[in-house]
Amino acid sequence: MFNVSLVNKRGSDNALGYTDFKKKEVKIFKKSHGKNKKREKNRLINTIAHEIYHTKHPNATEREVYKKTSATKVKNMSRNQKQRLYNKIY
Repeated sequence: MFNVSLVNKRGSDNALGYTDFKKKEVKIFKKSHGKNKKREKNRLINTIAHEIYHTKHPNATEREVYKKTSATKVKNMSRNQKQRLYNKIY
């Protein structure tokens, strides 16, 4: 099981998140997501979904992961599904 944490800083190269397979942790960089509260939360949820997909499919390319976790797929999630993902960082 991977530990998912919210880091209050900007990621290198404007990265929104990072998966470390050796330490089994996922870091989400909060400051890289912007300042608009509603948009920030949606981007956070999208990033969480993206990074969790990386943990479940470590051999998938970045392009494959992006297609599977695109913003439109997150947009179509129910409120409960989004809340479950958001709760993983706390």
